Amino acid sequence: MPSLSTAVDGEGLRGGSVPILTLADIRPGLVAYLDQPTLEQDKRVRKTSPQKQARAGPFLCVESDSQGSTWTPVTTKPGKDEIRVTLYPEWRSGGPEIWRESESFLNDGANLYRGPNEAFLAARRETFGGRVWVDAASHATLSRDGLKVVLDEIENCSGDQQIPL
Repeated sequence: MPSLSTAVDGEGLRGGSVPILTLADIRPGLVAYLDQPTLEQDKRVRKTSPQKQARAGPFLCVESDSQGSTWTPVTTKPGKDEIRVTLYPEWRSGGPEIWRESESFLNDGANLYRGPNEAFLAARRETFGGRVWVDAASHATLSRDGLKVVLDEIENCSGDQQIPL
């Protein structure tokens, strides 16, 4: 697997005008609403530090290559005991209003999911908090600057991973 720090190199982010998520859309910086319990049960997906309570929610793609992709959950909750990395509004674009306008944070830099892209497409869901996640003209994305901050946090948390990827 390539180093996560190299994930921001390459073609960059695409904002597309089609809200249906396809294999071609999966790249670093893409944010999709995924069903975490589905990912937890999928034998093709490796997990590092599963959350205590798996839930459906937004996930950020931090790496993609010919073998698949790596994703980490994001949240709208700032955290109680831990300090979470803020995903600033100027880093967020596309997708539904809730992605662009609600506070967003990296849930846990040690919590990663790696598997074939088809597994993440199978875990895709279309609603978030009672709102339709795919109601926008383009996919939700995080900028290169935001992605770099997330990748740095993942590197910092790599020793906290229960199971290395």
